[in-house]
Amino acid sequence: MIYTHDSVPQFKERARCAAGVRRTLFGAVAALISAGFLVVSPAFAGNLDSPSHLFSASPATKPTTQPTQSLVKCKAGPWGELEAVRFVSEAPEDLVSRFLEFDAGVWCFHDMTAEKLTQLLRSAGVAEGWVEQLIKSSNVDMTGTGMLVRPSEESLMALTPESRSVIYKVLATDARNYIHSDPFRYDAHLVDEWLGDSHLPAPALEMVKKLMYYQGHTALFADIGPVLRTLPKEEDKIQMLQTLTRKPSLLLRLNIHPDTDVSKLIDYWGRGAARRKEVTPLLESLSKVSGGTALNVSLLLPKFPRRLIYTYPDAAAEGKDISSRYDCHWSTMNFNNDPPDDRFTEGAYVLKVLSEDYDVVTDNTYRFGDLIFLNKSPTEGIHSCVYIADDIVFTKNGASLLSPWTLSRLSDVVAYYEIQNAVEVKVYRKK
Repeated sequence: MIYTHDSVPQFKERARCAAGVRRTLFGAVAALISAGFLVVSPAFAGNLDSPSHLFSASPATKPTTQPTQSLVKCKAGPWGELEAVRFVSEAPEDLVSRFLEFDAGVWCFHDMTAEKLTQLLRSAGVAEGWVEQLIKSSNVDMTGTGMLVRPSEESLMALTPESRSVIYKVLATDARNYIHSDPFRYDAHLVDEWLGDSHLPAPALEMVKKLMYYQGHTALFADIGPVLRTLPKEEDKIQMLQTLTRKPSLLLRLNIHPDTDVSKLIDYWGRGAARRKEVTPLLESLSKVSGGTALNVSLLLPKFPRRLIYTYPDAAAEGKDISSRYDCHWSTMNFNNDPPDDRFTEGAYVLKVLSEDYDVVTDNTYRFGDLIFLNKSPTEGIHSCVYIADDIVFTKNGASLLSPWTLSRLSDVVAYYEIQNAVEVKVYRKK
């Protein structure tokens, strides 16, 4: 099994990151926690479904908008009575501002000739006149085995979502196409949530929608350069980038009543002697609150994820390579480690520990702390996350600075990574 970094960073940084501290999703997160989830938030899409071992991609069609709800009770289970509040985060201004000059103005195709490129464009349904223009704007790359294409803004705007989907799926296989390998994306049913309340000029938002394409139930966007050029004000460019980085997140509340069997909660959330010692005093104390109370589940996580949850990577990264240090596997494998082990930035070490210290879970009875890997083939894992409860996982979707550590539905994480092919879910448990 080969474990790769979960994704190419959304942007390749142009300069060394400046010193800074880990950034929270918003200041509002603290308010949500302290207020017991009293929140006016974007909606929670659908019910929390049970995990499944195989999710299949759907045709690249544009779904219709669906109604959503903001607070959902999770399924009953050994984790207790949980409620989930869905909110939408966006990367902080100081992180997105360093990417203002990004522009993927060149398409890079490996193993491509002019004849094969023409065939690809025609098979994608590109009009013949635009095929000719795109071929004229192309030349052989430095390897001599690939092609570089410099599409005009007019040709980009002329592509249909269906044509864009076919072409960009091929571009995503070449790591030189940073943004096509890891495009901005969101649930295609919730595009209005993605772009709404951004206070950006309507023409720019309409341009984003026109340049979107679809894979399964996911809306994707990669042509950031032309859109940013329509915005003369820097603050609008920053707001556009922040809007595109939006990601749905979950806050979980564990309801504890006077008649709650606290011993069962301790068994679930405190698996292992050290963890049991950590959670028992809190859960037992809360069970004695008159009339019952609620607990933010982030307080039941081990120290490492408890520090990271609802934050973005430290821009300084302690002088280390951000794209390797803060990827999904590093985050997943260190779930119970404090301090974290940086050897988990190496795929070979991840595989070694999995094979020596973990068993594969062969049924759907997942437990808190189980490691979940998404594999696009029997020999290649592309993402990992940690099971929390019901259909909810602790995850960092991508190594990018613009991707936070958060809680999410497993089904949403799978959809996030299914933009190329269906993925298989494999679960590991500590021996």
